[in-house]
Amino acid sequence: MKIPSTVVLMRKTEQDFNDPDDKWSGLHNFGNMLLQKMVSLKLISADIIDSNPSVVILELSLFVENKYGGKVGSEIHLEGWNNRSAYLEDRTIHVYFEWDKDFGTPGAVLVHNPYESEFYLKTITLQDVPGRGPIHFLCNSWVYQNQGSRIFFSNKAYLLRDTPEALRKCREEELRMLRGNGEGKLEEWDRVYDNAVYNDLGRLPVLGGSHEYPYPRRGRTGRPILG
Repeated sequence: MKIPSTVVLMRKTEQDFNDPDDKWSGLHNFGNMLLQKMVSLKLISADIIDSNPSVVILELSLFVENKYGGKVGSEIHLEGWNNRSAYLEDRTIHVYFEWDKDFGTPGAVLVHNPYESEFYLKTITLQDVPGRGPIHFLCNSWVYQNQGSRIFFSNKAYLLRDTPEALRKCREEELRMLRGNGEGKLEEWDRVYDNAVYNDLGRLPVLGGSHEYPYPRRGRTGRPILG
């Protein structure tokens, strides 16, 4: 059966539409429209482990990879969203996810942006999943092409020990990405919550991370150390 759902999103602010560097993004997105590329979404089950993982061939060796753990549903697309129209206010798009009882409870959703320019995803709401009621995904995040498929979890919170096995891989991978590895320059689309010292204050000492100046600290950017 099909589950009626809504996706609330927005493209950019008014200032971004006047950005001269965005012209190449416009050409790229126009090409995507000609190729009929659209934002896609897939549900991931919180109850059912995927018993048919994808098969990947690498350097003549055969690897079986189950990247997400939970069963992944059919792909749907955001019809009517081209990421170039001036949607400066919330835009609600109505979609229908395919679901059956063998899928179980949707616990996460994969979102892929094929466009070079990002969009702001606010919420995804499954109106009424039989026996489970409405399921809400509070996203409030920019979705970039460079990120690959973004994953968003439903609003149901779990203690670590109570995390469904079908979602454990997803949550561990998301946490790994948010922690980062402390290396390299972070780009606009990175979501790493990593700390660094203030090391670009001219003649002032480096602030943060030392016994004398333990604070303050800032979000790490990967800029070279100057202090």
